Amino acid sequence: MAFPDLPARPPLPAAVGPDAWLRLVDGRRYARTVLTGGDVLVEHARYDVRKRLAGQRVAVAVAAGEGALVVRHRGAVLKRLPLRGPHGEPQPFERYLALMEQEARAEARRGRARIVRRAA
Repeated sequence: MAFPDLPARPPLPAAVGPDAWLRLVDGRRYARTVLTGGDVLVEHARYDVRKRLAGQRVAVAVAAGEGALVVRHRGAVLKRLPLRGPHGEPQPFERYLALMEQEARAEARRGRARIVRRAA
């Protein structure tokens, strides 16, 4: 046996605070084109902006402290939209793991769909 005396792994947490990712993206800005229906896509989530802005560019910034996306158009704040995705109260580890597995499967499906569209 190559490594007979490996150290014990630390125990899994009982609960996971799903807000940890917010610290990593706080203040991050995204440039997006408003879609025909008036929404923008940020990390696979749709956020309703304004239909009249379809085809125009907006800036979207993460305001972690507010749990919101701040949408700007030509420098003016248009909307503050609640963030989608895991955040809020700590969740039991098993529930959080199931959520992450579901997201990983969805990401794999999106990747396969992109490959099929490119091949067509």
